[in-house]
Amino acid sequence: MINIIPTVDHEIFGNGRGHIENNMINPLKKMANIFDNNGVSLTIFPDITEIMSFKKYSSNLQKYYSKDIYQEVKDQLLDLYSKGHDIQLHVHPQWSDATYKNNNWILPKRNRKIDDFNADANFNSFSFLKENKTFLENMIRNIDKNYEIIAARLTNQGWTQPSKKVSRELIRLGIKYHSLSNNTNRLALPYWPISNDSGEILYEVPIFTVNRSIISYFSLFRLFLYSHNLIFNSNFIFGYQKSDSKKSQTKRNYLIFRQKLDFCHLSHKEMEAQVKIALQMSKKINKTYNIVMISHSKDFFNGKSLDKFLKIMKSKYKDVVSFGKFSNISIK
Repeated sequence: MINIIPTVDHEIFGNGRGHIENNMINPLKKMANIFDNNGVSLTIFPDITEIMSFKKYSSNLQKYYSKDIYQEVKDQLLDLYSKGHDIQLHVHPQWSDATYKNNNWILPKRNRKIDDFNADANFNSFSFLKENKTFLENMIRNIDKNYEIIAARLTNQGWTQPSKKVSRELIRLGIKYHSLSNNTNRLALPYWPISNDSGEILYEVPIFTVNRSIISYFSLFRLFLYSHNLIFNSNFIFGYQKSDSKKSQTKRNYLIFRQKLDFCHLSHKEMEAQVKIALQMSKKINKTYNIVMISHSKDFFNGKSLDKFLKIMKSKYKDVVSFGKFSNISIK
């Protein structure tokens, strides 16, 4: 038995380029409608550092968009939460000192990591995380006074778990789960503890990933998708994945691609193939295997494949596949 947790990183591009309505609001609306029509909940990871910048410069953005675009982003999240979708914490540290000038975002330190804040005695990583968590919780508590964040997805650190220091800080903030690592080197594990502080445990629940030949990964759709990303992000490199260690870096086979279970990038057949692999793995551990799907609102052009995949799961695999969200995940 596997429990699929569909997630979406809700953001424009990491260099500040992109259109808030076209790359965030509209695709998330289409995506959520597909999940609603199939009776499946979506876990949304909105980039809160970015959204805090939207609020800070809301008057400037209103001149460009001819409406209060920050309020639209906020209202959409509240509406989706009220419909049963989950919302958890996502942060891009490079947005912490973003400015908006001449209709462009300026991000002075695009490669900033959360650990980099610890070089500043006045604003460390714990303060940064607490500020973002408080902002999101205050937003959702407008409609649910009991709302609490229990999961986080940090970024700019490669596809891996946070450092030990940051992991301990997440525990202090009440975070129970982190989800960013690809699990190529630990395929037998559906999750693992990454920090234990005073009896409280932070678990890494990785994005489900399998190895594939990079040649078989090419398709016309993905060629379009990567071309679209190149337009907005000059730093984007096809297929690039940060290695987990120097050891893996030296042994890496560049003909192998780490294919994440990404419903923006994969066809319904490719997603089904990954589910079959997960089902085989679940038999080995003899318990429900939670697997995380990832996506990005700015990459969502594949609605038909997503809809078909959900329908296949709900019919053909209904006895062995369930869907969940981070707010009700069960790890034992």
